[in-house]
Amino acid sequence: MSIHVTINILSDGKRSFAIYDTNFLWSISFEENDDNLLIIYRSNEILFTKQEIKDNIFSGKVCSYCQCETKVVTNNGNYRPTFIQCSMNPDHYVATNQSGIALGRLADRYLRLKITAAHSIFNSLLENKIFKSREDAYAWLSNVMKLPEKETDFWLFNEEQCDNAIRIITRYKRRKKLIQSFINFFKKE
Repeated sequence: MSIHVTINILSDGKRSFAIYDTNFLWSISFEENDDNLLIIYRSNEILFTKQEIKDNIFSGKVCSYCQCETKVVTNNGNYRPTFIQCSMNPDHYVATNQSGIALGRLADRYLRLKITAAHSIFNSLLENKIFKSREDAYAWLSNVMKLPEKETDFWLFNEEQCDNAIRIITRYKRRKKLIQSFINFFKKE
């Protein structure tokens, strides 16, 4: 069996791709003008919207790296009783809450480190009483990152979003500190 991949740039500048086997037992196709990813397996069509794909990744049902299914694994020395792991790569995993629901997207070691760093900087906003509540801080971050509030969660972020959050929060903290030093300077006089 051989696999064919075609990538096209359409007249309006949008892209499309198709992946299929030579016997046409299965195919995957996507066009940017369309919000759907079409998967056909032995003439059975399975249609996914971009939102359904995102929901499956955010809920831990699909690995965002391999696009394969995931499995629930019991504690192997991790800090949670269970976690959700990629079927193909054991380094891609995410912790679960008490009910066994994924806390976000599967992450590799590098992304987990970025999430931890970004979350730590975010928590300093609350420790320094820059925001009155965690909800206010998340609403602010959602607004400046131009993300829906329900997607403003560090365990849903990819590497680029973590870097962006770190940059935004660090810049904001510097401005607040500079403003406070000016206020303190003029209070002395």
